[in-house]
Amino acid sequence: MQLEVEGRLKKLKSYKSNFVLLAITALLSLVTLILFVTESDSFINITGYIKAGYMAFLVGLYVYILYRWKYTPLRMIKPILVLCLLQIATVKWGESSIGLNPYSAIGASFNFDAFSITVNLLAIVMVGLTWRCKLFAKH
Repeated sequence: MQLEVEGRLKKLKSYKSNFVLLAITALLSLVTLILFVTESDSFINITGYIKAGYMAFLVGLYVYILYRWKYTPLRMIKPILVLCLLQIATVKWGESSIGLNPYSAIGASFNFDAFSITVNLLAIVMVGLTWRCKLFAKH
């Protein structure tokens, strides 16, 4: 029964689109990590190492999620939904930022005097696609 549902889920356009968007997000995170590491003054203090480690963790997480999404999609619907919901907004002020993926986001940025808010449009689209997969898996 579960294999039959997974087979039908993998044929959905929402599943395929979500897989492609996850791959794009992983690729963008990898490019951001490479650009950060190759910048000459990135590792002046400890925060550079922390940022690089955080970026590497996110790249690894995306690769793991892509692998699991391809082979066991029913188990990954909820984790992908939670991950995408946490990526929707990032708040930055000065050098500090609060958000799951503050270093690479495709979206809109709203700048105010002391802080800025970045809305990740790619994450919003991925929430919608994952939600459609979740509804399909229920039926």
